[in-house]
Amino acid sequence: MRRLCSIHFGYEIAMSSVKPVPMPNECGVKIVQVRVSNFRSLENIEVDLDDLTLLIGANNSGKTSFLDALHAAIGVGRRVLMKEDIHLKNHEKDVPKSRRSVIDLRVQPCRDDTRELLDSFPRGSFWTHLWGDMITQDDQIHEFIGIRTVIEWDDTRTEYRMKRKFLKKWNLFSEWLDTDTSEIAASSQHLEPIALYYMNAQRDIDADLRASGSFWRRLVNDLGLSEELVTEFETILTDVNARIVKNSPILNHLHQHLVDIDPVDTSQQNIGITSVARHLRDLAQGIDIHFATVDAPFFPLAKHGMGTRSLASILVFRAYAKWMGSQSEKNSNKVHMLLALEEPEAHLHPQAQRALFGHIKRMPGQRIISTHSPYFAGQAQLEDFRLFQKLGGQSKVSKLDVSVLEDKKYRRKLEQQIIQTRGDILFCRALILFEGETEELSMPVFAKAYWGQGIHELGFNFVKVGGGDYAPFIWLAMNLKIKWYIFSDGEERTINSLDNTLKKLDQRESHDNDHVFVLPNGNNIEKYFVANGYVKEIEEALYQEKKLSVDDYMKEHEGQQRRKSIIRNYKEEGRDAAVLDIINENKTDLAIPVATAITETENLTRRVPEKIAELFEKISIDFGIPKVGGGP
Repeated sequence: MRRLCSIHFGYEIAMSSVKPVPMPNECGVKIVQVRVSNFRSLENIEVDLDDLTLLIGANNSGKTSFLDALHAAIGVGRRVLMKEDIHLKNHEKDVPKSRRSVIDLRVQPCRDDTRELLDSFPRGSFWTHLWGDMITQDDQIHEFIGIRTVIEWDDTRTEYRMKRKFLKKWNLFSEWLDTDTSEIAASSQHLEPIALYYMNAQRDIDADLRASGSFWRRLVNDLGLSEELVTEFETILTDVNARIVKNSPILNHLHQHLVDIDPVDTSQQNIGITSVARHLRDLAQGIDIHFATVDAPFFPLAKHGMGTRSLASILVFRAYAKWMGSQSEKNSNKVHMLLALEEPEAHLHPQAQRALFGHIKRMPGQRIISTHSPYFAGQAQLEDFRLFQKLGGQSKVSKLDVSVLEDKKYRRKLEQQIIQTRGDILFCRALILFEGETEELSMPVFAKAYWGQGIHELGFNFVKVGGGDYAPFIWLAMNLKIKWYIFSDGEERTINSLDNTLKKLDQRESHDNDHVFVLPNGNNIEKYFVANGYVKEIEEALYQEKKLSVDDYMKEHEGQQRRKSIIRNYKEEGRDAAVLDIINENKTDLAIPVATAITETENLTRRVPEKIAELFEKISIDFGIPKVGGGP
């Protein structure tokens, strides 16, 4: 019988706030930079790391490859590397055996309490004893440790092998592969205190309970009991086992038949049945976790969904990290907890994602997170993001340069208006900006007609920018290498404001910028529809949606005031004026029906209005997307 020992915890406890453990004011370390060459799609990249680093980007952009490269360099547990891990160029059919993958890490000292970087390792510290003469200085006389991992083909073993050495210096990125290494190998003893723990997207606490190398098993293999208590408990277990076997007719029946296990020689046989583990080391392997929500019975975690099991696996690592930290302090050692998490939000609903990110932020050490969650992004700082993009078969990495955001209000607007409320922008391929409600509702309809796919399938974000304040959106897109486009009304005041914004961002003005599309003749989009002959389609949409005819509207509202006390005079202004009044009074109700009616018009070339088609054509060229629907 297994798993007789269980741990119970309720939902409220599992999701409760946990205060961070105060760290002693001693020197810690931080991996501040990683360089990777020829590892899968990572032909040549440099990634800055902080205590919390979020890797964002589309699928297959290189995020997982980066985590795997880091794990190959300093990860806990041996990895078998194959030629599929070595970069293959577009024109190549196979990886040349002469090609090698290189991974460099720069480690610097920092304060344990504030995590601020220090200029040098304190003399006589744990780290100076560990690395000794391998500690070196850069051109600014900052001490660091550089560790190089080389993955190369070994003809004698007919497999890829890894070599690790210390770096003598830290070259500029343009010449980093030429950096000299020492003759001293970086051994497992050198790397163990900074080893990376990697939890991929397949984590599952139910599997962790059984896996010998899991964080769970690392913790429970030694329960920390004294020898006296171990002896006492094992005596009790032996007695319990004997009583169960003695009083169970089923076990006695089995025993009688098992004595014939050796049909040749039965003279020296002695067989027993163990119903309960008699040694605590065996009992620990059967520890289980039971879980219950409020007012619900407890069930083993294996019977819960993947979201709960994945979350539990991460929380076990948190317990492991804090336990290891406390044990290292007792032994006057140091350990730098370094965790890589692949999509920790997987299987969790939005509120649980937000709660989980709070737990991760409070974990000790460094955390590197690959994520697609806007709920994670909404709680992160601008400095935390690293954008991965696949360009021409190679991964590129970019980072936000927040040093230019001297205006705190501007930074606050970025974080509050975009990151916290529109975090999905960070994950898009292209950002299409406009000012009005009509564009926000109708543009996706036209996009579906033009490309035959929805904007989310294409990875595009169509965003209404309140008040025409495009600056934070354009700045973010530029710095994250996201293509951006503006579809603007043509009013003079709107264009002047837009041009001022573009100038501040060192971009060309609207009339000379192929990312900006301005409606002609000073029109807004409603006037543009009317001026371009879509009145018939608008009237059809109006009748279908409101059961209202323009003729009836004109009769009812003739002589009434519009905004700004303007009297309606449809006899002189004409039918078009009445149509505009109806649209302006019902933008949210009519935007989608009007756009739908236009995309269903008989004339195929008019199903996407000309100016909108110009915008889509530019996007099609930039992304290589074919036009499949109507439009000029």
